[in-house]
Amino acid sequence: MDLLSIHNPSALAEILGVTFKGLNYLLYGQSLDNHYNNFEIPKKNGGQRKICAPKGPIKGIQRKLSTLLLEVYNPKFYVHSFCLDKSIVSNASEHIRKRFVLNIDLKNFFPSINFGRVRGMFMSFPFNFPENVATLLAQLCCYNNKLPQGAPTSPIVSNFICARLDSHLYKLAKGNGMKYSRYADDLTFSSNLNTLPVQIAQRKYTGHKREIEISEKLNNIIHQNGFEINLKKVRLSEEFMNQKVTGITVNEKLNLSRQYLMQIRSMLYSWQRYGLIEAEKKHCENHCNNKYDISEYTGELFSKIVNGKICYLSMVKGKEDLWFRRYINSYYELMGFHDRKYKYLPTYEFLRTLWVIECPEDCPEKETCTSPKQGTAFALTDVGLITCAHTVCERMKVFKCDNISEKYDFIIKKKQDDLDYAVLDIECNDLFALRKRSNVIRNDKLTISGFPGYSIGQQPSILHDCTITGYRNVSTVERIIINNTIRGGMSGAPVLNKKNEVIGIAAKGNDETENQVIPIDTIYID
Repeated sequence: MDLLSIHNPSALAEILGVTFKGLNYLLYGQSLDNHYNNFEIPKKNGGQRKICAPKGPIKGIQRKLSTLLLEVYNPKFYVHSFCLDKSIVSNASEHIRKRFVLNIDLKNFFPSINFGRVRGMFMSFPFNFPENVATLLAQLCCYNNKLPQGAPTSPIVSNFICARLDSHLYKLAKGNGMKYSRYADDLTFSSNLNTLPVQIAQRKYTGHKREIEISEKLNNIIHQNGFEINLKKVRLSEEFMNQKVTGITVNEKLNLSRQYLMQIRSMLYSWQRYGLIEAEKKHCENHCNNKYDISEYTGELFSKIVNGKICYLSMVKGKEDLWFRRYINSYYELMGFHDRKYKYLPTYEFLRTLWVIECPEDCPEKETCTSPKQGTAFALTDVGLITCAHTVCERMKVFKCDNISEKYDFIIKKKQDDLDYAVLDIECNDLFALRKRSNVIRNDKLTISGFPGYSIGQQPSILHDCTITGYRNVSTVERIIINNTIRGGMSGAPVLNKKNEVIGIAAKGNDETENQVIPIDTIYID
């Protein structure tokens, strides 16, 4: 039996795993106040958020109903809240690199959805339940005549309620050349148009103060669907400003503020210096504002907060991100998980030594050029930019992997086709360089980091635990053979020892299965 097939209250009770008599007693035999814990938590920007969390049997029934509703719900692509395989990250991804980003917040989102709206929802498509079944379901989902923030059913019910709102706002946005997405009560519109469409919003100036005025049409759509705009949280950000969607920066790529990263760093430092319990005490005194009722400090709360922040960093920036790898390793070390070590390059500064070399889109010889369309380069102390000779032609440009907006011309200072290396000279005052180290032995563990198929915002691919398996003479030079696969685009990448010193340059061999490294001692300048 599925949810849409039920036709009477007894069938509803059966699919929820209770008796009809037991369901009636829960909903009508005693006050619903007995089934909820009411408390407040501080909001991020001040004020208090009221939470009504169900408990006991009613919480279990709501969880079951939530699962059944998720099976029925078919989310539109512009809805990202409370859906499988979607999150605030997928929501923010819709608005990367836009000229305008408009954020609108719905006021009192859950409380504005009352019993009558929920009951009406269950009586309409796709449910079409009879009145008595819809009434029972609405009674189960609501508390004090509204959706309780804290109940398992509230998120998915709100998505059903917002279906018409989403449809109207998407059509309005599309008709005016904008993208639309929603995550719970956060509505986002964005575009690359030259001006902001007046059918969406417009800027108003009162003296030196700039205000955003939501269009009457947009306001009417929201009001007609039973919601109200929180005018204090309307924000229009342009490309030269810090653009955020559901707390994530979207100017060039998905990113988090430096303040967030430094907060994790500070918490890890406090843990290392003062110990877990003292670090927790200091953190709660300075930041928690009586959010937690702690009678005794054990350190468990602090470790969970740190872990949660690092996991969020991973969710936004990915597990290849160097900040994440640095912090998760510190966390594992402080927790004593010495067998759970992420392989990583330990400092963010390493990223600043990597460059991408590519053929420009407008190159007239792009299709006929024998050089690859892309490769990796790196800065070496007292030498310059290093890459493989076979990746280079004079029409190509180079750019830092974390700053694609600034591309550089270069001069080929030295190019050895037989040895397959090139030294490039560029005019850049911000050239962070790696040091070189010559001696390596068989079975040494090496790391290679480069950019196969580079795209904007991509972190470098990192090949860990590359092992030296042998040597081969190529053009009178003994190349190093390793056991890992060097993919296209990684040619020219630095090969590092455990101290992040360069021992060679990544290069493909004659055999596609053979992966060779050009020793760094090969590089010399006359």
